[in-house]
Amino acid sequence: MKTPTRSRRVQASPGRAAAAGALLLVAVVAGCSSGRPPSVPGSAKSVALMGGGEAVSFTAPDRGIAYVYERSSRTMVYSGWLKAGEALELDPGRDEVRIGGRPVAQRQMGDMSGFEVWFDPRSP
Repeated sequence: MKTPTRSRRVQASPGRAAAAGALLLVAVVAGCSSGRPPSVPGSAKSVALMGGGEAVSFTAPDRGIAYVYERSSRTMVYSGWLKAGEALELDPGRDEVRIGGRPVAQRQMGDMSGFEVWFDPRSP
């Protein structure tokens, strides 16, 4: 024969509820900050995430739009069309973003920590 069980109602204290809410908020914010910037379309792929002081180059495999995003300030440094075979360079020595050797944007880059390049291959 089955023994009847008593149900016990557990009530969370305000401190525990606040801590749980804060933990959830941190998880949501952390999840959002590591993803795609809002100004980058879903069809774009991350092609480089910089974290050192060396110049970085990306060569477009097809025609498309390149996006250079600075995560720390949450700003788009550059976005523009690239032709197939055209190179986009980030040079922290000159604090420049260049396409085909031509400067298209200037931004103090330091060690380039937190700069990310996205590429969206598509036709105009």
